[in-house]
Amino acid sequence: MQRSWLGPDFWANRLQDWHLADGRIEGIAKPGPHRLRTIGILTRELTGDGAARLRVRTGTLAPGPGFSGFLVGAGAGALDPRAAALVQGPSGEGGGLLAVYGSDGQVAFRDHAEESRPFAFTAFPAKVDTPAAGPRTLDEDVELVLELKPSGGGDLRLRLYARDRRTDRILSSATLEGVAPERVRGGFSLVESDDRPVQGARFWFSDLHATGPGVTIHRDRAFGPIVGTLFSVSGSVLKLTAQLVPLGPDDPRELYRLNRDLGELTDVAAEHPALVRKAERLLAGAVSGA
Repeated sequence: MQRSWLGPDFWANRLQDWHLADGRIEGIAKPGPHRLRTIGILTRELTGDGAARLRVRTGTLAPGPGFSGFLVGAGAGALDPRAAALVQGPSGEGGGLLAVYGSDGQVAFRDHAEESRPFAFTAFPAKVDTPAAGPRTLDEDVELVLELKPSGGGDLRLRLYARDRRTDRILSSATLEGVAPERVRGGFSLVESDDRPVQGARFWFSDLHATGPGVTIHRDRAFGPIVGTLFSVSGSVLKLTAQLVPLGPDDPRELYRLNRDLGELTDVAAEHPALVRKAERLLAGAVSGA
């Protein structure tokens, strides 16, 4: 399966910079000014007050300088969640904190809230617990884990480590102490970046998990496959248009309408085959142009 829509839990920044291929989210951005690309997690948030654990599988698609990992604290809990999911690119106020695994094989914590140098992504002085085992490789299969735990004085201790899933070996780990809760509160994203203007690395992700009392779940914020509807009624005639996300060639094309009063599920494809054929032609055009 391959498509531009990543699934109901994700918002891709930008849509054309990512795709879903055989169960993996892959970065496919072309050379340009978008040096840091994100995938906003729509249905989860970090409270900043309790312990939390984020983990994801990641690997390298194309070699070069860059990193992949997490962006936490998008919007610092003050932004509308939809706006927080759009945080990407240059750093700035409320931009959050990066917890990433670099192409050199070292995990690091970087600033994404710096206004004066928006593409510096300055590294915080974290304690290196496990030095890098070596540069990242194209055949790697890594689990990246970020642990957030309350420490003294109301601050948080952040621990980030990369683990080889084949050998269970810790490839790199680091700890950052004294992190204020507002630095991690709010939305979080998956992130990749390369060292422009040089053509940098590309990365993939899969199997994202967010657990712990410091994670809140918001299933009502899921997005797609139906984006929205528009309808009109004239006498006894109802006309309805449904806008869908860009679907893949292998996604189902069955459309159903639920009559809320009667509790009946109507197969639109059986009732209106010509309408469905037209929708399929429109969807095919949207997929090919994605």
